[in-house]
Order: sequence, then C-alpha cells, then structure tokens
Amino acid sequence: MSQRQVVWKTCGRQKPKYLSVKQISQVVMMGSKGEDDVWYFAYGANMSPSCLRKRGVHPLEIVAVKCPTLQLTFNHRGAFGNLIPLDDPTEDGPRGENQRARVPCAHGALLRLTTEDLGRLQQFEGGYSLRDCKVQDYDGRTFVAYVFLSNKLLQLEKGLPPTPRYLGLLQEGADAVALEPAYTVRDVMDTEVG
Repeated sequence: MSQRQVVWKTCGRQKPKYLSVKQISQVVMMGSKGEDDVWYFAYGANMSPSCLRKRGVHPLEIVAVKCPTLQLTFNHRGAFGNLIPLDDPTEDGPRGENQRARVPCAHGALLRLTTEDLGRLQQFEGGYSLRDCKVQDYDGRTFVAYVFLSNKLLQLEKGLPPTPRYLGLLQEGADAVALEPAYTVRDVMDTEVG
C-alpha cells in the first residue's frame, strides 16, 4: 500500500460536531482507489468485524494503527470507550496515574470507508462527535482519519470498567486487526471484568 496524501476541506473555521454525508464527502483522498473514500480510526466496538457487519458497514481496507497523541479510556456514559489527550491532567481513567506509563497511546483499526458507510456508522454513535486525528501504522506511515470522540456532557468524571460484552467486542476487534501483541484490551484497563 502506498502512502496517501489526505486533503481536508471544511465548512468554516471549526468542524461541525455532526457531519452530514454531504459534508463528509468534502474530504477528498488524493491517489486513493475512490474519491469518496475516507479514513476512519476505530478504537472501540467498531474494530469488531461482527459489529461492523451488524451495522451494514463494509471496510474497503483495514490497517492496524496507533494514535500517538491519544489514549483509550472508558469515560463515556455506560463505560464505553473514548479517547483523551495523553497530556490531559484531569483524566486518570479506571487505573489512576499508572495508565499513561503502562499504555502510552491508543491502538486500533484504520478503516477505509465510503462516505455512505461513515454516515451509517455515525447513526450508531449517539453522544459522540466526529473529529479528525493523526494515526500511524506499525511501519510508521502517518494518516489523517476521522474518529468519534465523546461529547463533554456525556463523559463520566472517572472512567469505569467496560461491560464483559463491550470488552469482548474490543478484544475481537484487536485480534481481527492484529494489533501489536504488547497492546491488549485487558492491558488497557487494570481491573477485573467478570
């Protein structure tokens, strides 16, 4: 796979919290197989092939990646996943201060999707805003991708352990994508899930 140059076109100075399919289609991938394709960074249940199938989403390409500036926490209502900046002093996550030392950044699946599939995913992501972030594959190539981040009003003050069902979806996704062996979902949280 060759490195792609991604050009972002936005409406105004700030990205809207929720983007329509028309707005999403303003993202143009230069040199990609289709001009309506976008990169999306999945770090939670959307890494899971079974979850994507149930949502009617069919990735055109899947790449294991990491996001050097963000870390996974379970501070979205219901103990669902969210990404926070590595230097965020207000968030310790479910493990406290050891979280940053043990798991320095989030890993996940970089999915190449049609704009229609990204719009389909957005319908399932209530309480999350679509933003952009930079990710790197394990060979060091950098990509700009969309990512869902929890709206501030729906973030818990402290993270909680995810449910066994949600944890299973994350582990299924991590296995399917072949994330680095040093990064496992159970390592991300230092808590017993029954």
